[in-house]
Amino acid sequence: MREIVAEILVAIALTAVGMLVVYMAKGEQARSFDLDTAYIIGALAIAIPTIAILEWRRRRKY
Repeated sequence: MREIVAEILVAIALTAVGMLVVYMAKGEQARSFDLDTAYIIGALAIAIPTIAILEWRRRRKY
């Protein structure tokens, strides 16, 4: 259950970051921007460093 909640929170965070990046780039035109594209932008901005940190922590445990 914890994993599902964590995935939902991550999806919300990725979408929010993507929308923030789009808003910073496009300004007022961002209101009509596609949420899927915002999600992808957020994923690119956050997912790779997050995966690297989690992998580093996992390797440190063992």
